[in-house]
Amino acid sequence: EYLCRVDARSVIPTDYVRLCTDLLASRPDVAVTGGAQVARARSEGVRDRGIARALNNRYSMGGSRYRASAASGPTDTVYLGAFRTEHLRSVGGWNEYFETNQDFELNRRLSQIGEVWFDARLTVSYTPRRSLLALWRQYHRFGRWKVRYWRVTGDMPRRRQVVILAGVASSLTGSLVYVSSAQHPFRAGARVLAVFGLAAVVVDAIGAAAHSSLPTRCVSSVASTVVAVGWSSGVVREALATSSRQA
Repeated sequence: EYLCRVDARSVIPTDYVRLCTDLLASRPDVAVTGGAQVARARSEGVRDRGIARALNNRYSMGGSRYRASAASGPTDTVYLGAFRTEHLRSVGGWNEYFETNQDFELNRRLSQIGEVWFDARLTVSYTPRRSLLALWRQYHRFGRWKVRYWRVTGDMPRRRQVVILAGVASSLTGSLVYVSSAQHPFRAGARVLAVFGLAAVVVDAIGAAAHSSLPTRCVSSVASTVVAVGWSSGVVREALATSSRQA
């Protein structure tokens, strides 16, 4: 009667399935429900704790309700998702074209028959990638598939996604202006790092949890930059590739 999606990197609490099915049973207006994704450090190492801190930053991660909100309510997508099996089948299930972003695309179709509901009681642990390079590849891929989703469905970018693109573009513009007065390549590179570094530190300070060591905060700032720039570069790369194919 019900289907709960659980991904390989996720660890659900012991009452997760019961809470999901109880809500669906009592709320016929809800088509899909899910909760918060909370990144958990793979170890006590500085790198792992810094990456987890960055992935829990509501600003660097785009402000999705399942990453940022403490209050239950309607939303555009949820993490994982629990469904009535009949509803899942009625909309055709997951679209296998989408190697990434298939959950968001499915939830947009389900929103036509009921609420997409974020339940704050559902807190799911998520195990991040091990390295900054793996994180870059992950979010670069996310960015490319987001453009493919927009192209196939005709949906438009969310405001929070535009904010990320604008933030990266502003940092890049600031870097170019700052670099233009540099007389040496080393100074130019240092200035680029300075601009992006300052932006990352600000985002980390206002969006991530407090009470972390300085080394952890440094890794977190770098990881936040990797996520934002990786995703944005994926969007730009796919958008340019799409324009080239159309031409």
